[in-house]
Amino acid sequence: MTSPTKELAPIDETIAKAERFFDRQDVQHILQEAMSLSNEAANSQLGKTLWSRQYSAPHPSKQKRDALHELSVDIYYICMAINRNLQGRVS
Repeated sequence: MTSPTKELAPIDETIAKAERFFDRQDVQHILQEAMSLSNEAANSQLGKTLWSRQYSAPHPSKQKRDALHELSVDIYYICMAINRNLQGRVS
């Protein structure tokens, strides 16, 4: 029969690896960059009137705006996943 401690060892190792992952500087950099991209994407999702006041380029097509929206959702989830982990360890 396997002892409970031995059975939990792989889980404990995986948890430790995941925590080290979130502590890495490159992951912290990814969070900062993702937050910046998220803000940039939100600022680019303007209606025609606001777009024309801010930019001289023509208003982007619905297809381009939808593509940007899909990417911004992915970026948002990256931010939330990293941030949730960091907040959970601070509390």
